[in-house]
Amino acid sequence: MGKDSTNIEKETRFSGQTKTLKIAWMICFFASFIYIGTEWLFLITKPSSMSMVSPLEKLSILLFGISMLTFAGCFLQLLISLLFRGKIGEKAWSIKLLMSVPGVVLAAAILLIVDNFTYTTMGFGIITSKGPIRALYGLSFLGLVFYFIQDLSRLHQTIRKIRDKNGAKRRGSIYIGLASLMLITITAVFISGIRQKIFLDFGNIDAANRKNIILITADGLNAERMSVYGYEKETTPFLKSIASKALIAQNNFTNSGSTTGSLTSMLTGRYPTSVRVLFHPDILRGEDSYRSLPAILKSSGYHNEQYSIGFYADAYAINFKNAFDFANGYTAKSNRILGIANLPIPSNYEYFLYELQSRLLPRLKHIFFVRVMENEFQEVTNLAKFSKEYADKEKILQALDTLAHTEQPVFLHLHWMKTHGPYFKPRNRVFSAGQDADHQDPWDTLFYEDVILDFDEDLAYLYNELEKMDILDDTVIIIGTDHANIDFVTFRRIPLMILFPNGEHAGKILNDTQNLDTAPTILDYLGMDAPEWMEGKSLLSDDLGYRPILSVQNLNTTHTEEQGWITDDAYNNPPFYQFDAIGVQNCGRITELNLENFHWSKIEVSAYQSQCDSKDILDDQTIREIIIERLRKDKFEFDEALIPFP
Repeated sequence: MGKDSTNIEKETRFSGQTKTLKIAWMICFFASFIYIGTEWLFLITKPSSMSMVSPLEKLSILLFGISMLTFAGCFLQLLISLLFRGKIGEKAWSIKLLMSVPGVVLAAAILLIVDNFTYTTMGFGIITSKGPIRALYGLSFLGLVFYFIQDLSRLHQTIRKIRDKNGAKRRGSIYIGLASLMLITITAVFISGIRQKIFLDFGNIDAANRKNIILITADGLNAERMSVYGYEKETTPFLKSIASKALIAQNNFTNSGSTTGSLTSMLTGRYPTSVRVLFHPDILRGEDSYRSLPAILKSSGYHNEQYSIGFYADAYAINFKNAFDFANGYTAKSNRILGIANLPIPSNYEYFLYELQSRLLPRLKHIFFVRVMENEFQEVTNLAKFSKEYADKEKILQALDTLAHTEQPVFLHLHWMKTHGPYFKPRNRVFSAGQDADHQDPWDTLFYEDVILDFDEDLAYLYNELEKMDILDDTVIIIGTDHANIDFVTFRRIPLMILFPNGEHAGKILNDTQNLDTAPTILDYLGMDAPEWMEGKSLLSDDLGYRPILSVQNLNTTHTEEQGWITDDAYNNPPFYQFDAIGVQNCGRITELNLENFHWSKIEVSAYQSQCDSKDILDDQTIREIIIERLRKDKFEFDEALIPFP
């Protein structure tokens, strides 16, 4: 009898612990539903890369997110119950310990809801908090966690009493059904991701010329304002002094009027319409995430780093995969989703998890004094005019430090921001001497010319330091930009200069070139074949010739306090979505088609140095066919009969 009594007691205790854990799991599901649901609602109602996702997939993403968080929370509760086996359910503190998991989840949901509300309606929030206010946010979060632990513990006890009172009613089938649905959802998403995601293997690539590569892009830099390109004012004396050693593309053009699209094209060698990346918050998806110049270089043994700006020009934010070891203060490891690199799920689901992670963790780190959360949009637009000097010189120092301490060949991308505008803070006051810097007009030419002079001076510093380090002859330096200044148009000439070791390939290219040519040119010099998916052409090619240069623009943007200028979802519709205009530059004239109203416009390129032959000049019908062919190739579905002749 004693043994039977002991067994009955153990079974009763086990049954009680099981009931306790089941109720805890149910509360965990409830908390996950609240947190994921509010974040999902926020993301689908703001302009984001989820804008083009079908309603069915949006619902699937919601269920996937809830399922992932619920299973993670339930797993933690299971570990707690195993760790305190025999105590769970018997002691009040044990229930509170279980409720700490959903308590943190609900506190995080409230924190984000309140922060979104205050920042959107009143302009203050966690990102603007400093000192005591920052600490107050941290204490408030801990207070919320404590409150929810207490409240959920009472809820757990209430549910337990109701279940014990109605013990005859079995709810096991509900748990099994719900768990099965979540498990099926997670499994289906991972199977789909494994089937869709292509982890590209570039093979055993070996570069014949294993040189360091430094790609420097100054934001919004016009060739016509640089003395190395013939401008009458000495804005680039250093570049002019080394021009005889450089390969200079005299008539170079962007493929995108926005930073995100342009830099993505430079690093992938592909048109913005091919990868569907033009303007924030567009991201690379699927196999496109793995197809890039830095990914190829990394596969061949390069160490890759990027120093840019985290809002429009960050490789991790744009979703470059297996490309950079370090970007803008983060290592590739710290950028992993759920601690996993290359999570095998479709891009839209991965983006959702990344947004969950990137919206919560920086806020928690900020309020607990781990890392300051920066307002990257205000840094880009410099809304406070001169609130902060861009850390452009620091980017050079970091790059030099990497070169000095890395045994592998290095690929570096530095994106300069002082030339961005609309206000400028020059270090040198040469052309703007005597002008009031605190009351300058937007896009003031004199201040703009002075920051170009700053850029030239910093390039001279980099060049001289490389020479002192005795690695100048082992380094390729590419100097370019993302787009033209002021209105970010595509019809202005922009710089592209390449300094190869020992002055190799020096000279001028008068034929039309494009930023798209940068990646295949680098691969060509290194002795590597450009992959078939790259759409640019090496500038070292013997048959460069005159080609139609295609470029795209986003004409319809909207402004939000949190994200700044982003694609306006009201215009982000089929058949062309975020692409509002596409143009062809041919022998000094841009012929552009507005994809919203199908109106044509023709613009002459200023200071264009033409060597075009009559056979190089395309007629209007051919330009129309080129645009239609490009859109067809990139799988835009439209009725070409609606597009009139120019």
